[in-house]
Amino acid sequence: MRLRPLLELLLPSVCPACDTARRPGELLLCARCEAGLRRIDRLGRVATAIAYEGSGAELVRRFKFDGRRDALEVLLGPLIAR
Repeated sequence: MRLRPLLELLLPSVCPACDTARRPGELLLCARCEAGLRRIDRLGRVATAIAYEGSGAELVRRFKFDGRRDALEVLLGPLIAR
């Protein structure tokens, strides 16, 4: 059993890119940060990647320097695999 759904019931969640509060069950990224991602299609062997700018750069920064595992979840999640 994954702890995230249980924790979301007990603690409010936030967008990993901007810390905007979100309700349980909503997408990890808020609509503003989702719109701020620029996808790069057909980059070598990678089907889709996120440009290192705007929300994409903020997600990398928060994971790398702040240890935000929720940001990593977005970076490795289904947004990239579209």
